[in-house]
Amino acid sequence: MINTPIVKDICKFLSDYSSLTLKTDLYAGELKRGVNGVFAIAAPSEAPDKETGIIYQSIEFWARNDDTEKAFTHLTEIYNFFDRRHHYSTDHYFIHFSHCESQIEDMDKDSENAKLLKLSVRYILNSTTAIS
Repeated sequence: MINTPIVKDICKFLSDYSSLTLKTDLYAGELKRGVNGVFAIAAPSEAPDKETGIIYQSIEFWARNDDTEKAFTHLTEIYNFFDRRHHYSTDHYFIHFSHCESQIEDMDKDSENAKLLKLSVRYILNSTTAIS
């Protein structure tokens, strides 16, 4: 479930309210060879709470860039944007709280010698879609 609606909504929210731009710097989905940018990938997360409908979703932001400093700058912006942020809405979700699960992690270089960095962010949210 790489392109879950939660990932797409988070990416759209991030591109609307930060300097990262969807489809030029930010991608919802798997890492692509030869493409510099930030890739948001849904990490395995537990099932939603059956009684409250609260969803606990972790998203890994992977920065791939030929320029290490640019990759680090992008993830630092995401860290500062989402860490300990509360009570905000995307197009389809109300986020109660988000926080970074780690610092920016150095994941070495890929086969094309581009730097790979990773940041994990946890979201506690509800769908705003009416339950039928």
